[in-house]
Amino acid sequence: MRPAAMEIVQPVAAYTLPPAGDATSTCAKSVDAMPRKTPVRLPPSAVRSSRGSVGMLVAGVAADGLRVAVDRRPAPGGAVHQGIALDHTDWLGDNIAEIAEEKFAVAPRGGVAIVAPQQPAVTAVLERRALERKITLLQASDFPLEIREIDSCLRHTFDLETHMRSYSGLQLALAGSHQVENARCAVLAAEALNRRHLCISSDAISAGLRRTWIAGRCEWVDGTPPVLLDG
Repeated sequence: MRPAAMEIVQPVAAYTLPPAGDATSTCAKSVDAMPRKTPVRLPPSAVRSSRGSVGMLVAGVAADGLRVAVDRRPAPGGAVHQGIALDHTDWLGDNIAEIAEEKFAVAPRGGVAIVAPQQPAVTAVLERRALERKITLLQASDFPLEIREIDSCLRHTFDLETHMRSYSGLQLALAGSHQVENARCAVLAAEALNRRHLCISSDAISAGLRRTWIAGRCEWVDGTPPVLLDG
């Protein structure tokens, strides 16, 4: 089930992204035309389909940190933050603390925020804002992880301890050491959804990590010599 539309709202004008077809160029033009720190709003119509209301919406914000809100949510949701760095400065801010403030704005009040290891200045901002907005802050570095194996294609196998479970031998299809941290955050996100009664089993989590791959992203192509594609 896909959203019917997404509106990027600012005080005077609104940009509407089409629900089907080639929306990429339209989205890029809309974002380019947006003033700095423009809120992003997903209206109720964006999370309905012909089958009725969507039970869960997973939204990825391309221009990281633009404020996102879903109207009339039945309950607080959550957000996952990977490493926050000095990027998208045209929209988000001129220093790392200001960018952290903007990016953390996507975490809903009363919800859960899962964050990868951050710079100390970023961590200070996230901890302060989480306290102010009654957000449960889960720092991935607090959950022990041990690498068991790295194969010839740089795919990792690791163990992970969380508050809910002990995972042994989690295998990644995605290559690269950075994917281990992504995976740890993904596991914590799945467990956070479990607390909302979605019942994602440890077998499902393990299978998801083992089967997830991105074409052209650290992808090995067989040959002599083998070729590594990363776009």
